[in-house]
Amino acid sequence: MANLNRWPPPTSPNLSALEGGEGFYYRVKLNPYRSKFFSVSSVVLRDLRVLLLFFVAVPALAQTAQPAPTADWLPRQGVELQALDKVTARSTLLDGHVGQTMRFGSLSIIVTTCVVRPPDQPADAAAFVQIADSHKDEPGFRGWMLKNEPAVSMFEHPLYDIRLNGCRA
Repeated sequence: MANLNRWPPPTSPNLSALEGGEGFYYRVKLNPYRSKFFSVSSVVLRDLRVLLLFFVAVPALAQTAQPAPTADWLPRQGVELQALDKVTARSTLLDGHVGQTMRFGSLSIIVTTCVVRPPDQPADAAAFVQIADSHKDEPGFRGWMLKNEPAVSMFEHPLYDIRLNGCRA
């Protein structure tokens, strides 16, 4: 049996074919009793350095070439919510103002903030919503709702579904 702990590894037809002349050995330990040795030539290492430079430099140049988008959201005073009663399949459009209490069934809904994206970015709206149920032991909600991604932060209730339709001026 060959001594697998010897460094540099023993030469073999397969290893010398991979080596391609001057190269570097890499030892991969598969388990405490077996090891494999791999050789990478200096040409391959040079190519890897060029690829690494390409993947680091090109994104950096692309980021400096295009203008940075504004991350600010624009506040709005009006809010539009879509409410669904799951029992009767009744859908209602709720219009209100930020800070105003809206009612749907046993729910009290207060939107404390409603914002939209700037015109130079993809259209989207977000609202910070507080929902309370007058029935005991029913879940409430307090958090952000997004118009384009309603599943990210959903109001989970057995009887009602509330979604953000948008913010208006």
